[in-house]
Amino acid sequence: MKHPRLLLAAAALAAALGFPASAQTPATGPSPRPPETPLTSLPYTPGLDVSAMDKSADPCVDFYQFACGGWIRNNPIPPDESSWSVYGKLTHDSQRFLWGILDDLAKRAGRSLMQQKIGDYFAACMDEAAVEKLGAQPLKRSLDRINGMKSKRDLPAVLAGLHLATGSSGLFFGFDSNQDYADAAQVIAFAGSGGLGLPDRDFYTKDDDKSKEIRARYVAHVGRMFELLGDSPDAAKREAGKVMEIETALARASLTRTERRDPYKLFHKMDSGGLKALTPGFDWNVYLKTVGLSRLNTFNVTEPGFFKELERQWRSLGLADIKAMAKSGIGDDVIMSQIRATHSAYHLSASDIIDLNNAGVSQKVIDFMINTASSASVAPQGGEVVVSEAPPPPPSETVVVAPGPGYVWAPGAWVWNGRWLWVAGHWAYPPYSGAVWVGPVWVRGPYGWRCHPGHWR
Repeated sequence: MKHPRLLLAAAALAAALGFPASAQTPATGPSPRPPETPLTSLPYTPGLDVSAMDKSADPCVDFYQFACGGWIRNNPIPPDESSWSVYGKLTHDSQRFLWGILDDLAKRAGRSLMQQKIGDYFAACMDEAAVEKLGAQPLKRSLDRINGMKSKRDLPAVLAGLHLATGSSGLFFGFDSNQDYADAAQVIAFAGSGGLGLPDRDFYTKDDDKSKEIRARYVAHVGRMFELLGDSPDAAKREAGKVMEIETALARASLTRTERRDPYKLFHKMDSGGLKALTPGFDWNVYLKTVGLSRLNTFNVTEPGFFKELERQWRSLGLADIKAMAKSGIGDDVIMSQIRATHSAYHLSASDIIDLNNAGVSQKVIDFMINTASSASVAPQGGEVVVSEAPPPPPSETVVVAPGPGYVWAPGAWVWNGRWLWVAGHWAYPPYSGAVWVGPVWVRGPYGWRCHPGHWR
């Protein structure tokens, strides 16, 4: 027996919770979505969107179509997306709303210091005429570093400088910091796999026709990038082929996406001796000294097999090929007009090559600003907190009598998490004999400095 009220309530709940995972029929053709404008407010979506339902469907036959068919019909997959959902639409609308906020800050009069910095930053990134006029000039310092290498012995210092300048893992490998998987109170150095221009190792290893087509187009893309950097067409073609050969070898030595889901396969803690044994031909002492971390002696090497293959590549490659690989690693930073020229030439969809095609300039700028906001906002210098707008004075704390013997007072601290938050002081009891309360402390992570109220050590 059918229960219309119960079915209708269930369908309404499904629509309210955003069950439509994706539209069923992708749009055809490689053309990007029509030009868009920034939003000054988020589009209104009712908590119960009856239009998301398809009341022509029989809920006892196809409940999903009954609950979500209207949303699927009204929201086809955009031509630059491989799937679409209420969450994807919300993200896209949020990006346009952030675009509106940044666009307003770029033009508004009477801005605060923070608003001026954010607005000017955004305006500079969006000034495509100035960007096109500059061409590859902003990359000159990085390219000079690469072209100035006299031998492979220069690679550690050059690579360290490029990693500091770009923060990119596309330059052979990634090097940053993260919590120790075995002790989350500690932050240690992480050396991870990198050097791949395509999103995933599967793009290099699959043998189906689509994957072969993507690889062919990617090689053409890399060749075009080398030409835009000033190489002759013949030289660019040869370099692109070599880059693909190197990246394929590194991809085959990398963990699969499934393997990377296992944290134990990404945790190989070792000292500097163990790291050097993986790549004996790479002078880690020079690399660490150049990045200002010469005293580091604890590392997590996420994929030791990858670094062994990287060592084999460094030993077998000539200096010219190493330079080509390094230049391709900074290729994604080439001027927006050059990237746009590649888009129109190769029409690679978002499902083919992520972030190489069809993402608007404003979206790239917004993503970049979000990812770099924390490191740009807070940093310690000489023991002082340096911020664009200083935190308020700390509120007065009343230290009452300890609740018992052995308790230690943990003082309050201002913590930056997009805005200043006050974490009040409290009494803490040592979790083990001899434990010492340390804090507040500054910790440097992959996205900049963070202040933590304190912890036991």
